[in-house]
Amino acid sequence: MTDEPAIERLLAAKQAAFWTPENLGANVFRVEGWLDGLVSGGPESVDEASGTSPSVSSAKLLFVLDNDYGELTTLMYLLLGQGLARRSTLLLPPRLYEKNAQALPGRTQLWTSRQDVTAAVESCSPDVVLFCSGYLFGIHGLLETAELERLVAELKGRGCRVVTADPYLGMLSRRSVAEIVSIDIPADAPPALQAAKATADERLHSNLGPAEQIFRDCCHLYPSHPEVPPSDASASDVRNLSFYNPHLILPEGDRASSDGRPHWLFIISSADYDTQAMFEGPWEVAGIIAKKLEEALLAQRHPILIGPDELIKNVFARMETTEGADILSFCPFNRVISLLLTAEHAFYWNVVSHSIMLRLFNGLPVVLFDKGHLARAIPTMYARVIAWYYQGWEPHFIDHHDRLTLEALAPLADDFRKNAEQVRRGFQRAPSPEAMVELVLGKAAIT
Repeated sequence: MTDEPAIERLLAAKQAAFWTPENLGANVFRVEGWLDGLVSGGPESVDEASGTSPSVSSAKLLFVLDNDYGELTTLMYLLLGQGLARRSTLLLPPRLYEKNAQALPGRTQLWTSRQDVTAAVESCSPDVVLFCSGYLFGIHGLLETAELERLVAELKGRGCRVVTADPYLGMLSRRSVAEIVSIDIPADAPPALQAAKATADERLHSNLGPAEQIFRDCCHLYPSHPEVPPSDASASDVRNLSFYNPHLILPEGDRASSDGRPHWLFIISSADYDTQAMFEGPWEVAGIIAKKLEEALLAQRHPILIGPDELIKNVFARMETTEGADILSFCPFNRVISLLLTAEHAFYWNVVSHSIMLRLFNGLPVVLFDKGHLARAIPTMYARVIAWYYQGWEPHFIDHHDRLTLEALAPLADDFRKNAEQVRRGFQRAPSPEAMVELVLGKAAIT
């Protein structure tokens, strides 16, 4: 099957019929309903001693996002079920806004320029402005360094607390960016790819270095407890903040699906697909992933792939049959999470994917095919990923060339379940979302 228009028509037809109880089972829709209820937020906090609201309960938050779906996941983890949601405004760039304009209904706006952010600040007068992640605005072509620096200075001048998410887990403030960040390519890469790497590395260094300086004295927010041992700590680690939202735990009655075939969810980002394609070739990667979906079908499971457009078209073309499988481009947050929390198994090509954490919060296993583009670019970051995002438990990796079977996956899931409670207790050490905001409001600039 190589006729691209025909492939696009077939994909469109399948995707139109995808989100139905007949295709996915009723449990996915029960979880979607649970999430919809959380989006509206929870009750406002009241200080029991005085009967008045504490300072955090009146604080207004503004989130300014980059192009990364993982950062949208982080802020939704923070807001779901929380009174903070009703006092938060989201600014999404076009890539995220296209499918997530209702992430917070009535409180989600499109932004394309510094002026849009300034206008939102004028409109909602936030106490805290969270860049998710400010480090990536230049790399994603959203704001030039000078504009970003000016914007952050303006916000501080207004008295706003400025916070950034940090996909690099504090590593960039420890050594020069040029020393630790380098795109991973095959050892025998041809000259053209070596030249492309040099250009991309220079672009990373020229954007990340200045961004790190701009945000050096700001709080850094992580979606899990960022414990740094004394041997690995630096002065800048006092910036680190995290949170644990107990509302993210799925009600017991919705945990196991009893209707229809169990589904296996495969998630790969654009950056991780590009990484795999460099080492395997794009057509070969599509063949490998098509084989995983076919192996799920052989195991009497419903395979669902979420990935970038180029990949899903190639996977569709490589499969012997797509009957019983679903192949999707990126979709709204609530749908991804509904699929994620009801999947028997979830498979990733990135150890730092933030949606993994919701599986871990809920004691659900994950399987990894690769460490992913971030850990490949900064190998020294991997130890922090394990300590922070997995709370000391090392996840299971399998070769994506190996056959997926129920027999091969069963011991991996069993081992995870033995460690799941320890992992959960690690996450629970972090403060609640409201307590985290209280910490932000009480912090002066970090020196």
